[in-house]
Amino acid sequence: MRKRAVLIAFSLILSIICNAQVTVCIQSVPVNTSSSDKIYMAGNFNGWNPSDPNYCFTRNNKGVYSLKTTFKPGTYEFKVTRGSWAKVEADSLGNTLQNRLIEIKGDTTLNIEVDSWSDTYEKEMVHTASRSVRLVDSVFYIPQLETHRRVWIYLPKSYFDKSTKKKHYPVLYMHDGQNLFDDFYAPYGEWNVDETLDSLDKEIIVVGIDHGGNERLNDYSPYQNLKYGGGKGNKYLEFIVNTLRPYINCHYRTLKDVENTGIMGSSMGGLISFYGGLKYDKVFGKIGVFSPSFWFHPILYDYTNKWKPERKTHMYILAGEKESDSLVYEVKKMESILRKKGLSEDQLKVVFKPDGRHAEWFWRREFPDAINWLFPEPANSSIVRKLLHKL
Repeated sequence: MRKRAVLIAFSLILSIICNAQVTVCIQSVPVNTSSSDKIYMAGNFNGWNPSDPNYCFTRNNKGVYSLKTTFKPGTYEFKVTRGSWAKVEADSLGNTLQNRLIEIKGDTTLNIEVDSWSDTYEKEMVHTASRSVRLVDSVFYIPQLETHRRVWIYLPKSYFDKSTKKKHYPVLYMHDGQNLFDDFYAPYGEWNVDETLDSLDKEIIVVGIDHGGNERLNDYSPYQNLKYGGGKGNKYLEFIVNTLRPYINCHYRTLKDVENTGIMGSSMGGLISFYGGLKYDKVFGKIGVFSPSFWFHPILYDYTNKWKPERKTHMYILAGEKESDSLVYEVKKMESILRKKGLSEDQLKVVFKPDGRHAEWFWRREFPDAINWLFPEPANSSIVRKLLHKL
């Protein structure tokens, strides 16, 4: 018992030594910032939670905001918000900021300035969504979560051609709908999904579901994390499978089989896409997993070990080597389990990019490769399309 007590004490001392004291000071904020506004720090250290009370700044009588916390040595990415991603910081022109970086080697003080807020900067309403993008519903009801969300849909150009009016299309369901099509609604940059698919001449229907702001972690996590909460992911997936998908299949010309139905997302959206692809492998045959937050639920490794593939799943996993110290390790660990499950090279593709960071620009850049691999061009399809256009 005494030896064990010594070991515990030594571990506590070691953890204290390893952790660095970090102070972040916001020297100035936009003049339209109310003194009653709460300001938060959201990053890859807290699941990108925009209103985490553990990372809330305090304001002194001089208007300086400060936050004192501890980090283990490493490089971290973050942004400053006023409690939601709709109220994230922006540059002096109201444009999206790249993630801030802070490198921790020891006790650190970081002084920053916030130039503007994305929701209060006066700018023209410039929309970047193509004509192929429209709303399914701005308040689509989700009975499983007892809430409403905006749902987008991208329809390929040929969908509107008279010569192909009987043609049916594969469907890809994507999370974080705000960030997919229109830069106006994307506080930290869009994926350019519509422009990319138009340029690739890809004949795929994409359905984008908006995240729920502060509910994002809850919706995209199948289990509860003791520190960050969550745990509504199964209800969210039930909504996609049992409510939204039947609606889309009823109102649009879709291919309904598993080989032509996909799910894709990034970060926590990558986590729920991975889990959902395994749980509903009779529904989703194409799974796109970008920068998955496997750390949020280590139990997923056990879940994957127990998974019994019943269909020919195709999965594309992407990770950036500059995202975090553990992401590459976590993805490689999951890849090893999937290989032991029998997923071959033509079923599972895992990509590591040396410059990749946890950011929209990275996922936007890599989206074409993922979509080309998951939805390869059928043999002679381009030739057939050209002939149809001439008729």
